[in-house]
Amino acid sequence: MLAMRPDESHTYLSLDIFYESGDHPDIDDINPLEILHRLNISGLPNHEITLKVSTYVVLLRNLYPSLGLYNGIGLLIEQFR
Repeated sequence: MLAMRPDESHTYLSLDIFYESGDHPDIDDINPLEILHRLNISGLPNHEITLKVSTYVVLLRNLYPSLGLYNGIGLLIEQFR
C-alpha cells in the first residue's frame, strides 16, 4: 500500500551497536550484524522501516504513556526531521 503513494519515502534503520561487557568481549563475532538485520522475530521490530508523510502507524510498545504514546494508539506521520 505504501508503494502506491506518490510521496517521497524515508527509510529508518534500527540501532546496531553492541556495548561490550566483561562477560562477552567478542559479541560482534557471536552475532554478526548481517544476521541480526535479517531476523524477523514476532514481537520485535524489523531492522528497517520505510515511512511516508500522511500515512498512519500504530505503536506496538508503550513508548511514553504519560504523553499518551502507548500500545495500540494510531498516529499520523506529518513530517520528517
